[in-house]
Amino acid sequence: MLPRWAKRIGKWWLLVLGSFFATGVSYLITTVLMSVFYGGLNPVARQMGLLIPLFSGTPVLYVLINLLFKLDEARQDLERLAVTDELTEAYNRRYLQLQMEKEIERCRRYGHAFSLVMIDCDNFKQLNDTRGHPAGDAFLQHLSQVVHARIRKTDVFARIGGDEFVLLLPNTNAVQAEALAEDLHRILCQLKQENSHAGDCPVTVSMGVTTWNPLVGRPDELMATLDEALYQAKHAGKNQVAII
Repeated sequence: MLPRWAKRIGKWWLLVLGSFFATGVSYLITTVLMSVFYGGLNPVARQMGLLIPLFSGTPVLYVLINLLFKLDEARQDLERLAVTDELTEAYNRRYLQLQMEKEIERCRRYGHAFSLVMIDCDNFKQLNDTRGHPAGDAFLQHLSQVVHARIRKTDVFARIGGDEFVLLLPNTNAVQAEALAEDLHRILCQLKQENSHAGDCPVTVSMGVTTWNPLVGRPDELMATLDEALYQAKHAGKNQVAII
């Protein structure tokens, strides 16, 4: 893992600084050795001490620095893939679980609140059956793009199932969460009308909303409440928002 300062200055400045450092060390070592064994430093030795590391060490240093940056990029890609859903680029259930645990601890410590919104696509199976899975995938991708464009950078949007998503909203009380959910529902209803991938299939969204309270100790308890809110939205006729 590269330190932040190395990423900030970039590989080319690292190469320049590394070359100057290597040249300086080589010159210092040459000076000491020549002084000890020969009583002084002649011009040829001085030039060799400067030129050898500059012309032979710099290419090697470039290869090493370039390799380190590529390894760091690969590590970042692996970390991203480990917590991201490949199709929609939303986070996965594992990452959501970890963030919920952190958020519960933070809210217990500072007295804040956070909310969750579950989004479920109504009649999504019908879309897959009639238009094919590529159309269903395209619909989910479009939905994810719309939600990402609406939420804050601090919010966590995760795909927890085939057509189920959850929004974790830090520093968001029940009133604010309801307002966001209603706004998202309106936007996603517009998505249904505009999205050609859905064709004539009645793909709408049902949403459940809940807000953390100090009596809730674990993420699974909060998710159970959220599931109940979504169930109420489905049971009441789908294509609506239910709040618990």
